[in-house]
Amino acid sequence: MTWLSHGICGVALALGSDYPLPACVAGSLAPDLVERASKRVIPHRTISHSLILWLLGMMAAWWTPLFPFFLSALVAHLGLDAFNPMGVPLWDGTTGKRLTLFYGRLRNGTTGEWVLAFSVAFLLYAVIPAFQARHVQSMVRSDLMSPYEIQQIRKKLTPFLQFFQKEPPPQPPAAPAISLDGWDAGAPLRNEVASQGVPDKESSVRNDPNASLSATVLSAYDGDTLTVRMGVRVEKVRLIGIDCPEKEQAPWGIRARDFVRSRALGKRVTIEMDMVPRDRYGRLLGYVWVNDSLLNEELVEQGLAMQYSLPPNVKYAPRFSKAVRKARENKAGFWREGGLEMSPSEWRRSKR
Repeated sequence: MTWLSHGICGVALALGSDYPLPACVAGSLAPDLVERASKRVIPHRTISHSLILWLLGMMAAWWTPLFPFFLSALVAHLGLDAFNPMGVPLWDGTTGKRLTLFYGRLRNGTTGEWVLAFSVAFLLYAVIPAFQARHVQSMVRSDLMSPYEIQQIRKKLTPFLQFFQKEPPPQPPAAPAISLDGWDAGAPLRNEVASQGVPDKESSVRNDPNASLSATVLSAYDGDTLTVRMGVRVEKVRLIGIDCPEKEQAPWGIRARDFVRSRALGKRVTIEMDMVPRDRYGRLLGYVWVNDSLLNEELVEQGLAMQYSLPPNVKYAPRFSKAVRKARENKAGFWREGGLEMSPSEWRRSKR
């Protein structure tokens, strides 16, 4: 297939899945570029179009910024070449023998090529994100994703996706109320949640700012947002006093999330509260202790989070300021590069 067809699909993949555009376009052209660069050294297309090698590359780069590059090479390039007479080889032998898994009959520059290219582009740009959106909406209804997270995902969808929906997407739900099925309103809850005194959504300021909750970490959406279980209840927890890079602020957003997963995932933690127990999205606000270590502080010391103290939740503000100085002196994390080009809060505002 022509480079223009591959490039169109690479752009569609980037826009539909919110991957970096340069990485996707480069990946969509990479097999042909590798073929040209290695033509005098390696006969045929031994490495340039091998499905096995590009698949292994994608698996190796799974949690790295290079993942979109390899994914684009597989989908936007080899996916189109599967309909070309040259096909997509599993492996090319140096003697000219090749094991080709897929091949078609479309010729370069024909009407069939352009129909195929735009069909694949539409699939990457609209259809797949639409299915992702419906899955995300079901997670919101189940309290597994916060309203802020769904708002960010909705911004990635294209306007014409509304045409394919039978009804308008539901509005972000209100902050979850503390209630359990099977208990009458006002009845005492004889379980772990009740004994810990989890603040309800109407609580604005706690009487006891030193109160703490015990929970098990189920997942980490990003560096400063956890999903925890307290008894029979699942809650979202926002680490306060800090602000981690968003996942799209590569590579630091992903590294912050992975650090939190390595430190807290599946572990029993203590969530120490401050004056305001919940944010406007209904998430619990707290300082997360893993054994005797404060996870909020560790993220700052590792150069994976910035201090973000908002009154009246400023109990550990001096401690976080000291951690920032330590991280900068040690050139830890993103301080090794002189800091972030844009703070997480500035980045979020730029995407609104």
